[in-house]
Amino acid sequence: MNIILDSDYYKFWFENANLAKSSKKSYKCELKRFGEYLMIRGAEGKLDFDNFYFIEESNTYEPIDEDIFDEFIEFLIEEGRSNKMLYPAISFIKSFFNFLKSVGMIKINPLKYYRNPYYELAHRDYTITKEECIKILNAAYKYDPFTKKYYVLVLMLLTCGFRKKELLMLKKSQISFDFSQIEITRGQKTTAGVVMMTELLKSELKSYLEHPAWSEWSQGRDKEVFFENGKPLNENNLPKIMKEIYKIAGVKRKIRMHDYRHTMAYLMYSEGINEMSIKEQLRHARLATTIHYLPPGEDLAKILEMNANNLVK
Repeated sequence: MNIILDSDYYKFWFENANLAKSSKKSYKCELKRFGEYLMIRGAEGKLDFDNFYFIEESNTYEPIDEDIFDEFIEFLIEEGRSNKMLYPAISFIKSFFNFLKSVGMIKINPLKYYRNPYYELAHRDYTITKEECIKILNAAYKYDPFTKKYYVLVLMLLTCGFRKKELLMLKKSQISFDFSQIEITRGQKTTAGVVMMTELLKSELKSYLEHPAWSEWSQGRDKEVFFENGKPLNENNLPKIMKEIYKIAGVKRKIRMHDYRHTMAYLMYSEGINEMSIKEQLRHARLATTIHYLPPGEDLAKILEMNANNLVK
């Protein structure tokens, strides 16, 4: 059983795609692996790319997006895929989605603008620049100066390397201020892990969780750390909020949530932290995966020195 190969999408593509049999065989191998990954992530039943994620808070469905494909590529890297092997995997699956969109089988093509940086030894720099980090942190503060909620959220992304679901499902009980660490026990794609907090994040997060607004939200219970309009922050409203923050910051280029993991890795590297420690913070199974997160880039080290006094008020 394979959720991709058993789908109507694949069957229609196989019958109608204008490709040689040998090419379809190559495509099938990559699509099969993608299907296996989706099942590892919990996908089951009839596949519907337009209604892939169920948002419990709003009782609605959202289409599959780039984030899950980012994590799939990370998964392949952890399996030992070389750049040369990653290139056709991305190309074939992109072509598959392009076909589905062209024949009207999906409403939105999540990979339409997805770049393929793995040609031979090509290595795209996904890091957010130092200047952009400062602008985004300032804008996040201005977006909600009352609780500094989104300032804390962005700071957490830049220093902890959370994946989107891990961030959205984070609860207060996972945070240990005594040990300066956060346990990743909810929303993780593989096994549980631990990330360390910087002193700045520890201070700002503690202040945020002691804010009357958070106390009103939690009512003394163990609730999600981030919320909006009386409900946990979710995959539906987070992108909209981040888009507004980027608008305030004047950052016009597209920034993926996964780019914060790359940025955190390079930030640590520029501080002189060794690759094994970065691997632990990213919770990678293999060091080879971590190396992909360390492209040449700007010096982002000073971003950690930012504090509330640096914020534009």
